[in-house]
Amino acid sequence: MFHPTTIISASPDVIVCDLDNAKALLNLKTGTYFGLNGSAGLVWETLSVPQTYRDVYDALLAHFDVDEQILKADLDRLLADLQERGLVSFG
Repeated sequence: MFHPTTIISASPDVIVCDLDNAKALLNLKTGTYFGLNGSAGLVWETLSVPQTYRDVYDALLAHFDVDEQILKADLDRLLADLQERGLVSFG
């Protein structure tokens, strides 16, 4: 779904709070809260600065013992959901 060199950026309109093994995100434009846990929280941490899709993918692959195809499918789904909610953008 995403090209390896696609740049992913966290929206500047989102603030984050760390919780026990989770992250709470607030989209300041919409006033909507979102919760991320486990690997989704790690994705968000990786996006503290703009990253390529490949960089995010590689960070997850290094951290989790997971099949590469499953990782790609899950990451694609998460990023599409984050984009739909206005939490990340692609450039």
